[in-house]
Amino acid sequence: MLIRGHSYSGYVDKGSSLDDDSLPVANEALVFLLVSVTERWKIPVAYFLINGLNGEEHANLLRTCLSKFYEVSADVVSVTFDGCSANLATVSQLGCVLNS
Repeated sequence: MLIRGHSYSGYVDKGSSLDDDSLPVANEALVFLLVSVTERWKIPVAYFLINGLNGEEHANLLRTCLSKFYEVSADVVSVTFDGCSANLATVSQLGCVLNS
């Protein structure tokens, strides 16, 4: 990741550790946080440099994070996201049905 002033830039990684100039430049970062429901803390636990994701890719990254949380006995009681169409596609990929 290159740091320029107050902006950051890097290549799309989707969880890989490759730093390859042939990869596209990322324009977003997807960050996963653990947030306590009983205390006042939150911890960033993963980030992925992306240039857009479809619902299946996003769901796979979420599954990976949830699996890692389970391995360390973290109790995940909720997944929170905004209502953009990419997130709705993600929950659909995970088998959720949201009715408005």
